[in-house]
Amino acid sequence: MNTRFALGAPISATMSKAMQQATCSCGFSVTSENRNEVVKVIQHHAHDEHGKEMTRDDVLAMMKQA
Repeated sequence: MNTRFALGAPISATMSKAMQQATCSCGFSVTSENRNEVVKVIQHHAHDEHGKEMTRDDVLAMMKQA
C-alpha cells in the first residue's frame, strides 16, 4: 500500500501532472503541464507566424500527452 495515500494526502499532491504537447505543421512545438499555456502559445504562434486564427478547440484537437 502506498503510504502517501494511506495518510490521506490528496491524489493531486502525490501524482505529477501529465505534460501536454502541441506541434505546428512547421515544426514549432510547445510542451507544458498547463493546457491553457499550450493553447495560448500555439494561438499566438499561429497568428504571428502564419497569419491564422486558431480556436481553443483547434489547439486541443492537436494536443497530445508528452
